[in-house]
Amino acid sequence: MANPTVSVFTIMKDEVDILGYSIMSFYDHVDELVYLEHGSTDGTLEMIRYIKDKYDKENKIKLLIEPDFDVMDIDAYEGANNRVI
Repeated sequence: MANPTVSVFTIMKDEVDILGYSIMSFYDHVDELVYLEHGSTDGTLEMIRYIKDKYDKENKIKLLIEPDFDVMDIDAYEGANNRVI
């Protein structure tokens, strides 16, 4: 069996204060970071785009933008490409 790949799936809204910590804590340990952004007004979306453009050399960070996301909407998890979430 091939080595499993690991994705971290994070739902965020108005999380600019902790976004950098979240990315740094997982980046070296996973194959993919999927951030679902749903309507932030505090600069979260701009910050994740900045971090992705400046630091994501391995292209691990994926950004899904779903302003009308409902936490119960399981289809959003299809944004992750790996086997372990």
